Amino acid sequence: MKRKSIWKLLIVMMTIVCLTTSTLSAAMTSSDIDQNLTKIQEDLKNVQKQLASVLEVIYRNKLENKSSNDSEKILNYTHSELKKEINDLNYLETGKLNSVQSAKLQVLIASANILDYMVTALIDYVQAEESIEQLQLLKVYFKLDTVISQFMIDYDYFKATSY
Repeated sequence: MKRKSIWKLLIVMMTIVCLTTSTLSAAMTSSDIDQNLTKIQEDLKNVQKQLASVLEVIYRNKLENKSSNDSEKILNYTHSELKKEINDLNYLETGKLNSVQSAKLQVLIASANILDYMVTALIDYVQAEESIEQLQLLKVYFKLDTVISQFMIDYDYFKATSY
């Protein structure tokens, strides 16, 4: 049962990242850029939620002294896909953006980078054996999760002011 949910989670995360990267193109109108930025924001929010689910599985596995190899594979895949996403976001930065779009893009770039760091912290958590190290990694994860949540609020503010 748990293996099925992990693989479903992996499929959802792969789909989210693949759909996001496929929507970027060089010849976008201002409206297209706004729509893509909003879609990327939603995708990043979904990655944030999925990371919380993966963490829950890993935490439970640690309590029960079970392996988290499947979760680690999901995290490694997510890490590589987030790197691609960051490259795509940096590519968008070279386009013609108005000041609000530029601000939104910077929030998304920072969010993607922090999510990537959160993935790295979770990978380290999976591999950590000492309880103090595990605790420190969980603290890092939860603090960064709070930062991401605030960034999404900031993004929504920029979205509201652009209309």
